[in-house]
Amino acid sequence: MRNSELWHFIILTIKCFVVLLVIGIFLPKALDYLLQSLTDNTKNYKNTIFVYKLVDKNYRLVYNYVLTFYLFFRG
Repeated sequence: MRNSELWHFIILTIKCFVVLLVIGIFLPKALDYLLQSLTDNTKNYKNTIFVYKLVDKNYRLVYNYVLTFYLFFRG
C-alpha cells in the first residue's frame, strides 16, 4: 500500500513539473515567437493605419512574463 502511494506522489510531481514547463517556458516562448513574427512581417500600404501600440503592449506583457519566470527559477 505504501509503495503505490509513493509512485502516485512521484507521478503527480512529474505531472506538475511538466505543467510548469509548458505554461512557464514553452507557452511564453511560442507567444513571443508569434508576436515577433506578426510585428516583423507587417506591410504598410498607402492610406492605412497600423495599430502598433496594442501589439506593443501585448509583446511587453509576454516579455515581462518570460523574464519573471526565468528570474524565479534562476535565483
